[in-house]
Amino acid sequence: MEQEIVLCEVNEANRAAVARLFHDAWHETQAPLQDPVKVKYRGIGFFEDRLRSRSNTCAAYGNDQLAGFVSWSDDALNSLFVHKDFRNQGVGFKLLKFAEEQMFNVGHARIELKCVYGNTAAKRFYERHGWRADRIAVDEREKPEGVIFSKLWMMVKP
Repeated sequence: MEQEIVLCEVNEANRAAVARLFHDAWHETQAPLQDPVKVKYRGIGFFEDRLRSRSNTCAAYGNDQLAGFVSWSDDALNSLFVHKDFRNQGVGFKLLKFAEEQMFNVGHARIELKCVYGNTAAKRFYERHGWRADRIAVDEREKPEGVIFSKLWMMVKP
């Protein structure tokens, strides 16, 4: 029997738990593919601030436990992370579908996301759900140590 997944808005009551999941899942799945300088600046405070700055964020719960979250703005999916204990159980798909519906329902005909180059599991997940890699891009960030670069797959739907 498939467990019920409940979606709810991220707010003051659950933001700290979502930030912790964001931090932990990012460090598990993204940090190994990133410049070590970028990773150095990604402490829990970074993820708390990032969540506070996003107005469209939805959390997923299964068995009363935080299972994952998704955030989006305008026509861009910003983040989608699933707790390791809930992966391959449909949580990511449910979150993705919800965010896509929100973006399409406000009139966007095409939506996009940035997938870290080398994260083939994430790229395959999105491709299974109708996304395609449109191009490769490079993101530049200035840090005290100098400019760091991140290679990305720019993915679009439809």
